[in-house]
Amino acid sequence: MDVDKPTKKSSFAEKIQRKSRYVRLNNETFEEEHSFTLSRFNMLIYLLFSIIVVILLSYLLFSYTALNGLIANVPDSTAEKALIEADRQNLFEIKSISSDSDAQTRYNNNLISLLKGEVPESNIEIGSTIDTTNDYRNILFSNSREDSLLRQKIEAEDQFSISGSSPNNDRDDKMNGVFFFTPLQGDVTNSFGGSKGHNGIDIVAPQNEAVKSTLDGTVIFAGWTTDNGHIIQVQHAHNLISVYKHNSVLLKGEGDKVRAGEPIAIVGNTGELSTAAHLHFELWYNGNSINPQEFITF
Repeated sequence: MDVDKPTKKSSFAEKIQRKSRYVRLNNETFEEEHSFTLSRFNMLIYLLFSIIVVILLSYLLFSYTALNGLIANVPDSTAEKALIEADRQNLFEIKSISSDSDAQTRYNNNLISLLKGEVPESNIEIGSTIDTTNDYRNILFSNSREDSLLRQKIEAEDQFSISGSSPNNDRDDKMNGVFFFTPLQGDVTNSFGGSKGHNGIDIVAPQNEAVKSTLDGTVIFAGWTTDNGHIIQVQHAHNLISVYKHNSVLLKGEGDKVRAGEPIAIVGNTGELSTAAHLHFELWYNGNSINPQEFITF
């Protein structure tokens, strides 16, 4: 008795790779018009490829065209960037106003304390104003031979000679007994009154040069402003105030006593009004700005 042999089952891989022939016939003549061979595996690949293409085209269409506004809760990319930039600008302006206000308050309080005969209290941390990208620990402040001889001469004399004659005859006689130490040796690129509102002079010098106090005095302000960067102001005798702007590092704090020729800062390029490493130096007498070049040789 014959027994039918069991047929071997096809594997899944064989099934999806098995090709089928698809024929298109003419409905009237039953003539073959077109035919092609395709497997299930090929059909799956074509389907996946079509889905990927549709998804990619849809993403590009709704992301970079005006159609993105048709999707609810999806903001326009340009408007979103403008909103982020506006928030960032507002935050920067708020910080700038707050910093300038705190700086002005400290300056006023220290000036009032100084006028009362009190020593201004230091309310800032000098370490917080140091640019950490530079290493200032190895910078040596050594006076030149000329500076040392000049200091010895000044300390040995009771009377001082002014380093230049003032053309203003109505200036207070107390100014005739004041000797000004040069705060920074360099080239003066912008003179007093050379531009609108320019109440000092600009001195260009290499970076890491020490900025020195022009007279003995007390630091009444040492801080940061958006326009002028790191600023230090020193109150001297005879109602004189010296101002040093755009420094990279402040070496003295509010309330510190300084001597003429003592380093108080390092020349830098800080603040929005600065375009290169230089010192903006101002000299104020009885509340009015005066030309430093009338008294100091740079």
